[in-house]
Amino acid sequence: MTTKKKILIIGSSNFIEEKLNELVPKDDHFEIKRFNEENFSLEEAVEFIFTYSLFYQDKYLIVKNIDKISDISKNAHHFVESGESHIIFTAENLKNVDKLIIDNFENVKEQKLSYKDQVVQIMEIFNSKGVKLEFNEAREIYELCGRNIELIKQEAEKISIYFHNREIESFDEIIKLISFTNVGTIFKFIESFFLKDKKSVLKYINDMVMANENFNMIFYIFSKRAIEIFYYKVNPDLVSGHAYKISQIKAAANKWKLEELSKLIEKLYNIDKRLKTSAVSLENELISFVSNL
Repeated sequence: MTTKKKILIIGSSNFIEEKLNELVPKDDHFEIKRFNEENFSLEEAVEFIFTYSLFYQDKYLIVKNIDKISDISKNAHHFVESGESHIIFTAENLKNVDKLIIDNFENVKEQKLSYKDQVVQIMEIFNSKGVKLEFNEAREIYELCGRNIELIKQEAEKISIYFHNREIESFDEIIKLISFTNVGTIFKFIESFFLKDKKSVLKYINDMVMANENFNMIFYIFSKRAIEIFYYKVNPDLVSGHAYKISQIKAAANKWKLEELSKLIEKLYNIDKRLKTSAVSLENELISFVSNL
């Protein structure tokens, strides 16, 4: 029997998600069972790790926030024994994690950066997207985004798309986009649209209208995702990015035919041409796309 991995990830939610994306396979050949502090079942978890899988290549048990699950601490001996499943636990800190688990699991711990190093990290994130920032500019973005690195990565992606083939004249242009845009809502809208979840799409459009979002920027991000999904359906190797992004694109690609994507991209191209010569209500254009889902 192949030795199964036992990994304990300790750190912030962003760090944990990043490590899970690295460690957990994304294809359909693996059986994966997920729990957190709200739905954890000791009986189901133990049965899963000690039952041989007949139909899958391998198994993964993933339990988030074990520092908040007393059943795991009280029954730690079950999880340190050899079984049929890899086990990945996560915790914000080690305060309430049983020593038996700490000693018998590979500990993957987030390294705490100094404030200066964190700001430098923001500069590097934006620089990787072709947007150069001064230290004080990066610091302002860091604070504006609540020191949330994952959100800042999304902001950098969004801004690089918005200013594609266009020079940034001042830092004020960047700050305006960050200050007045709920990037989470935008990406949820785009994800819901390409999953053809009409009800959620209409909700997010309404949220963006009420928040006076910049629909020009939304249009560019939306268009890029449509093209990425098209390329993925042609050949997955044509699309690169973080595992989480690829998993979203893969899920969306399963919902669309190439012909549908081709027609959508043609419509987006025509709208983009009209934007350069006349006034276009991008809000209405996006709503019209939803009616055809």
